[in-house]
Amino acid sequence: MPVYQQRVNETFANNEMHRFIQSFRNCINHQRIIEADWRKNWSITGDRTQFLLKQDILLNYSNWHPLAKAFIGQHPDGIDVEALFEKYRTRVVEFHNWFHSEVKRVSEPDLSEYQKYERILNRFDANAWWNLMLKQAVMGRGLDPYKYLDRYLTKPELDEVLSLPMRSQNQVDRIIEILDEYGACDDELRGAAYVAFGVNVQGS
Repeated sequence: MPVYQQRVNETFANNEMHRFIQSFRNCINHQRIIEADWRKNWSITGDRTQFLLKQDILLNYSNWHPLAKAFIGQHPDGIDVEALFEKYRTRVVEFHNWFHSEVKRVSEPDLSEYQKYERILNRFDANAWWNLMLKQAVMGRGLDPYKYLDRYLTKPELDEVLSLPMRSQNQVDRIIEILDEYGACDDELRGAAYVAFGVNVQGS
């Protein structure tokens, strides 16, 4: 994928900030620890401590990549450590987001087929697991499934479910709708859920 190498070059290999971080890593790993200077800044939102890599101290290290040295030259007042890594983090995230979408685009036919079979397998697995949970763990041991809902539902979801008529078909259908990520609930499993939750189907 030629566009990949081009993007890597633009984002990393030919980027002054990346080369500085790379050379800085080599410096502190193999040469010397460079201590950051610091200063406080005040604004209407409060004070902020700024940690700076001073230009003159950095230039005592001689093995800088040319792009890294250019980056140092652009910061005569020092390199703000926090700002540096925040900006670099944004660059890395943008690259990985691009790479993910590009792989998906290029591999879409094969990927779609793979995901289709993956969903089928997940559906089978989920169906078997929920059947086991309801028929053996809950019904087989006489447990009250309402006591365990907070393990599977978020607080807003739980509040919504409990606002519905207790042990009603509508309530259990909503629980299934929330939890059935893979469409695993067939008629047999739904019937088992009704029994486990004590739903009177005829009267609900």
